[in-house]
Amino acid sequence: MDDAGDGDFSSVRAAVSAGEALPAAVGDRAAALIGAPILEQIGSTEAGHAFCANSVAQNVPGTIGRPVPGYQLALRDAGGDQVPDGAEGELWVRGPTLLREYLNRPQDTAAVLVDGWLNTRDRACRLAGGAYRHTGRMDDMEMVGGITVSPLEVERVLVEHPVVREVAVAAVADQRGATKLRAYVVTSGAAVNPVALEAELIALAKRRLAAFKVPRSVQTVPALPRTPSGKLRRYEIRNGTW
Repeated sequence: MDDAGDGDFSSVRAAVSAGEALPAAVGDRAAALIGAPILEQIGSTEAGHAFCANSVAQNVPGTIGRPVPGYQLALRDAGGDQVPDGAEGELWVRGPTLLREYLNRPQDTAAVLVDGWLNTRDRACRLAGGAYRHTGRMDDMEMVGGITVSPLEVERVLVEHPVVREVAVAAVADQRGATKLRAYVVTSGAAVNPVALEAELIALAKRRLAAFKVPRSVQTVPALPRTPSGKLRRYEIRNGTW
């Protein structure tokens, strides 16, 4: 967006965001830049396309919208029971385009397909108005002091800082082997004092998050590792191998 300059976006009616959760601050900047709404949605290879999406008629920024016609969603706890509105759960989907099986992988198929429902391995919560908010991937969760933390929840807070362009949070082991959250930050390009920025981001997190979700350190980096489709390579971030 910083390179968009004086581009002409007058013909744009809407833009779609998918593949990675869109931070609210980034979505607001993009919408202001193009003068049109940003419609966030979620889908999967196993489902064939998006199964939950915002639309021009019904757009709730910060959410992945409502089920696409023809699809049903369910949020379940670890025991398979449905969770109430506002509570996080594993996101299951049922619809006409789901995969029949993983080829020659019966155990993997049985793990994700149950009675016609697909376990997406995503976490989400259903808001009172009917829209869903994506809260992370099951395999992206971090363990800190024996407590599970969603890095996405922490990242959504930290990216609201005006000089933060991108952020990724991971649990790293200290010298004693205890895991602590560390935030890796890409700044907007302005001259930034990394010591002062670390203090500001930790203070921001303390105001908004439970104590165990607050990063203990912040490291400024030139870029974050991503796949060709733009998704964070979280395993590289955890290992510090990029």
